Amino acid sequence: MSLCIKERESIKKAISEVHSSSSDTNWVICGHPQGRRTEFSLVASGNGGIDEFSTHLDDNHVMYGLVCLKESSKFIFVRWFGASVELTNRTYSSHAAEIAVLFMPYQGWIDLSTKVNITEKSLMPQQKQYSLKC
Repeated sequence: MSLCIKERESIKKAISEVHSSSSDTNWVICGHPQGRRTEFSLVASGNGGIDEFSTHLDDNHVMYGLVCLKESSKFIFVRWFGASVELTNRTYSSHAAEIAVLFMPYQGWIDLSTKVNITEKSLMPQQKQYSLKC
């Protein structure tokens, strides 16, 4: 099944704001509304860093996000599998590559399923060293 990206321009704009050095926006989250795995839309974005980002991760959904880490000025792509998502519904991988491209460029990719210890420091070891900074 092909992926239907709702609000494509809004998603692109929100992601480009995270990448922009002239914007305060430092994270964005998108996901599958009401668990419909063939649809994809913008969930939220903000400027409150990883702490604010993590408050928008829903335990009932598979979500994707981009965070700019303040300490290192690096972008991290996050694929979120909520703890309450059934194991059979965690197989959203058929669209993962297509979705990941929307968030590029980023220096690291991490899969998460719990909000415990989501901090800039915990995401730091996941990143590679590149020159692109936020």
